[in-house]
Amino acid sequence: MVIGNITSKKWIVFVVEILILLGVIGLAVRLYGKIESGHGYEHYIAMSGIKLNYYQAFYSIVSIPFIIIFVTLLAYYLNRDERGFKKKYNISKK
Repeated sequence: MVIGNITSKKWIVFVVEILILLGVIGLAVRLYGKIESGHGYEHYIAMSGIKLNYYQAFYSIVSIPFIIIFVTLLAYYLNRDERGFKKKYNISKK
């Protein structure tokens, strides 16, 4: 995990990822409500000042969970050799 390299406490990483996903889901539900009510092509000004319509903002926000899952799986895949080496030779983290 990307955040896992910063801290050694795995539960903190798990809580942070869950909170990020809940925030993204909440914003996605709000944007979907705007699209369903017929306001999909009105401008949505993001906090960075970029003018997007609700469709663009919705698809940008919905892609975040997929990116987080992809990065987590990639980090797991890339660290498998190190984990196997530590397990084979019984090396513990000091």
